[in-house]
Amino acid sequence: MALIMVIEEDELIRSILCEVIAKSGYDVIEAPDCELGERLFHQNHADLVIGHLCDSGSGSPDGITLLKEKFPDARIITMAGRKTDSMESAGLMSTIRTLTRPFKPQEMMRLIREMVLAQKVSAE
Repeated sequence: MALIMVIEEDELIRSILCEVIAKSGYDVIEAPDCELGERLFHQNHADLVIGHLCDSGSGSPDGITLLKEKFPDARIITMAGRKTDSMESAGLMSTIRTLTRPFKPQEMMRLIREMVLAQKVSAE
């Protein structure tokens, strides 16, 4: 089964996301921030990353940009609620999807299945 990495700073939200994903039969790893998430992604080669990965307004590059620079093939579902300019300008929409908050678990799982399936198809 595919390995899904959840990056979310809110421990309760991260825990719920991991539980829903694991109950759907996926293997799950988690990180509270992009820094640890990047290290875990490198170590575990997750099939998909889901989380709040956008710029917090600090002016620093967002988590999506940083992850895609180091791992161009990474597939990402961002829970930011909007597409960032960096995604569109880099032409990354085929490997990045946005899940608008609030969302239902079924919506998240549908998107996860689509992204995992797309990865398998592109690998063939």
